[in-house]
Amino acid sequence: MRFTYLLVTLLFFTSVVAQKKSPMPTGIQYLSNQKVEARIHQDSEPCMFDKLRNQKLQDPQYREDMMKFERLIQKRVHLLRDKQKTGQKADVYTIPIVFHIYHTGQDTGVGHNIPDAQVQSAVDALNRDFRRLATDGGIAQGAGPDIEVEFCLATVDPNGDPTTGIIRVNATGTGDYENVGIDEDVNGLQLKALSKWPTADYINVWVVREINDQGEFGEWNGGTLGYAYPVSGSSSTNPNTNPSFNPGDGIVVVNFSFGNDPNMSQGWNIYSSFRTNNTLTHEMGHHLNLLHPFNDDSCSETDCSTQGDFVCDTPPTTLNSNCNSPACSGTQLVENYMDYTGEDCANMFTEGQKLRMRAVLEGFSRSSLTSSVGCNSTFATANFQADKTEVGLGETVTFTDISTGLPALNSWTWDFGDGNTSDQQNPTHSYTSGGFKTVTLTVSNGTNTDVEIKSDYILVNDEASGTLGGICDTLRNYTESELENLTYYVSGGDYVPAVNGGTFQGFAEKFQNSGDYVFQDFIIALGLIVDDGAPSNVNFVVYEEAGNGAPGNQLISGAVPLSALTENSFNRISLPSPVEVTGNFFVGFEFEPTTDTMTVFCSQFRDNGYNTVFYQSGGGWGVFADPAYFSMALATIPYTEMDFSIEEENQMFDFCTNEELSFGASSTYNITSYQWEFQTGNPQSSVDPNPSVSFSGGGEKTVALTATGRCGGDTLRQVSLFGYEYPDLATTIVDSDCAEENGSITVTHNGADQISFNWIDQSNQTNKLEGVAPGQYVLESTNGPCSRLDTFEIEEINTMLANDTVIIHPRCEKNNGQIAIYMLDAGNYTYQWTGAQSVNNDSLINLGPGNYGVEVRLENNCLVAQESFVLENIGETPNVGIDAPDTVELGASFNVSGQFPSEGEHNWSFSDGQDEQTGTQISVTFNDLGDIIIRLLVENAFGCVDSAQKTIHVKQVTGIIENKIAGLSIFPNPAGSKIYISAKIQLAKFKLLDALGREIESTTVEGDKATLDVSGIAMGSYLLVVESTKGFISSRRIVISR
Repeated sequence: MRFTYLLVTLLFFTSVVAQKKSPMPTGIQYLSNQKVEARIHQDSEPCMFDKLRNQKLQDPQYREDMMKFERLIQKRVHLLRDKQKTGQKADVYTIPIVFHIYHTGQDTGVGHNIPDAQVQSAVDALNRDFRRLATDGGIAQGAGPDIEVEFCLATVDPNGDPTTGIIRVNATGTGDYENVGIDEDVNGLQLKALSKWPTADYINVWVVREINDQGEFGEWNGGTLGYAYPVSGSSSTNPNTNPSFNPGDGIVVVNFSFGNDPNMSQGWNIYSSFRTNNTLTHEMGHHLNLLHPFNDDSCSETDCSTQGDFVCDTPPTTLNSNCNSPACSGTQLVENYMDYTGEDCANMFTEGQKLRMRAVLEGFSRSSLTSSVGCNSTFATANFQADKTEVGLGETVTFTDISTGLPALNSWTWDFGDGNTSDQQNPTHSYTSGGFKTVTLTVSNGTNTDVEIKSDYILVNDEASGTLGGICDTLRNYTESELENLTYYVSGGDYVPAVNGGTFQGFAEKFQNSGDYVFQDFIIALGLIVDDGAPSNVNFVVYEEAGNGAPGNQLISGAVPLSALTENSFNRISLPSPVEVTGNFFVGFEFEPTTDTMTVFCSQFRDNGYNTVFYQSGGGWGVFADPAYFSMALATIPYTEMDFSIEEENQMFDFCTNEELSFGASSTYNITSYQWEFQTGNPQSSVDPNPSVSFSGGGEKTVALTATGRCGGDTLRQVSLFGYEYPDLATTIVDSDCAEENGSITVTHNGADQISFNWIDQSNQTNKLEGVAPGQYVLESTNGPCSRLDTFEIEEINTMLANDTVIIHPRCEKNNGQIAIYMLDAGNYTYQWTGAQSVNNDSLINLGPGNYGVEVRLENNCLVAQESFVLENIGETPNVGIDAPDTVELGASFNVSGQFPSEGEHNWSFSDGQDEQTGTQISVTFNDLGDIIIRLLVENAFGCVDSAQKTIHVKQVTGIIENKIAGLSIFPNPAGSKIYISAKIQLAKFKLLDALGREIESTTVEGDKATLDVSGIAMGSYLLVVESTKGFISSRRIVISR
């Protein structure tokens, strides 16, 4: 109600003086709720950005988040401004755009399916406006700066494939698009979902036939030309959220206001008023966090960084689209792209707008656009596949190139991992040695080169060499001669060894070993596998050798789903961790109760003449007697541990800079030598198993260890370490006002790292602690593994809060003045007035001239505002009078004038019913005898009113003594040809006299009626005198007019 009252006051009392005072800005100022509600429904404006933004501002959480976000933006703007002062040149950002052309079935270049050239012209015009290019006759050469932001049609799509950046979509049948176009409140998200690329990497622009059913080209008669979604990420949570989570994010523009054709020579369906693409430039400004300069619809503001469009070099203004008549007494910057003044004068952004756009690109929700690869004009991405990844010796493998590149790739270099290479695009290769092979493909298009490495990609099974998979096998349980006879044996209808729900629960194979041996992986040759479909596991186990030579205690076991094993193939099994054995040991498996079947390849002929396969049945172990002399095909793989250890409890792979790190390889097994390589480290290499090294500066560091194993081969492990610097903090402290819980501490990190914060005992993990009382507070800030503790102190202060005051001065020497003070922050306030009877209210009324004051306090009696006012009288009441004769003759004209003052409007009225007159002096004629009242009403420029009146006596013309005739009627008057006379008594005669008293006509009368023919008498004013038979006389002023 208070705001409504102010509106009424402003409308009807022109002497209102509004004063805004903000001694310490405490927050971002937004439109009042009434104004927001009004702007939500402004579908007739050319830009619908305000409608969308103000809809979201109805959400209190979003409103609060945006206030926080705006404060962060202002800080970033200040940092950028300081950076400018150092003379450091800013980076030029190139941002990819994808245009979604929504049509209704037309061929490309026809109707709504606009041509490629029109799209390219829009991109060129954007670069003209944002870079101040001297194209198109210099229409972007205003006084503004180079924004140092460029745009390109996307050349690489989200999948890394080449693209034109123009996507054409037949939207017929989606949300009634063919009839109403796009309506953000009805079908907007549905239509955008037809074609949308990740908004973290691309700016999506939808070019549509019409918006909000306002008409397509040839039908449109005013309304919305385009809009951009507000810059925040998710609707009402965190403004810094990646915008890809916002389904509406992007720009919408109608196709008849899109493209650049300054001379209207291209024949495109665009209106001449929108021929230079300013609609897209305007909406791109919104997409990069600019608001309208008329955001507050006011010609004044007290803090440009928290009011209006939050930019200090765009003058506050009201909404105005006339280039030739700037609003706000001529201060409106009509040349600004973000105003509504149109293409005839818009030619610039301001320096403040540049910093605001770059702020959101450098540290907030649009920052990912600057690192997008969508504008790469050339690229190469290597990739390949093989038709099989496990082969035998001499078996052919076909490799297929599935790489992409722009321009097309023209060079392929293959390394098959066995010393052989190829330069064919899709080669074939046969391996002559066993083992795992790493395959490398290098591709190029003459400009870009890329490498794809697939480690241990091909497994070559080399049975003839006595190894399984070519892996160094120092412990195996079969001879080379036995490899030719591997089979799974059938005895009495059962598979041996096998588990199939029968009497055997498991099998184990004995390994001969002397000394210590460490392994984690082994290879087992599996034959037939029958899976009944129910989930089941096979537990692979390593056993000690018991005193009787049978399997003893379990050393380790690991479960593998039966469905993960491959029949008729070598299967590599990885145990949960390395196991160290001393002397002989067993490797085997135990089955869960199941009806599944799994068999193992065996050798039936043992050179040493004894059976090494043990079976488990009834809780004990036994050895097969039939068939004699066979063993399971198993091979263990020596274990080499290559993980690094870093001392002093630093996290693996992360460290704090300027600290010495100790690496350890001493706990590894089966290693004979070490070779360390430290990228940019000190030292850069070492052969020590436990070297120490230091790195300076943060960022990624590469550490590589090459270990020579027990079998003589080298094994390489490479890891990336990331160095973190201790947080470098800058702090802003807002002390507590009146000992209340309203203090705050804000810390920022002077660097690019992502810092985490934790306020001790405060349940707060942000960089800002708000709503706290005076006292000390401890902050733990962490960058990766690096942490620091800082103590901050909030002191007690007495801060005056921002307020608005309104003064209405008294007028016309009356007690009709008013004073009001409105606190801009919500709270429970009390008011103490001086100079008048004090009331606990935010306003006083019925005031006369004088001095007044007010103190505003919170509930705790904390003084938050103190203002004084001086009311002065505006305008004096006129003291008017009438200058006129006291007596006039009937029908005589005379002048009447008003006495002082002469200024103001004079309104005259008369008691005889004649027409009212205006003016300081008038001419009056009375045609009736007797007393007549003249009234004068005067109102001056201040609205002050006074009145006066005078009574004038109208007498008979000199020389005529009247004794009035009863019921005398004379008409018409004025008369043209005849005058009719009648009375209630008998008439005797009448005569007509001119202005000099001369008799013009006379006649006698018989009866109470008579007719006077005046058709031959000249026009003018005459006196008609009528006499009755009894001697009564009456007269009338008569006007003859034709």
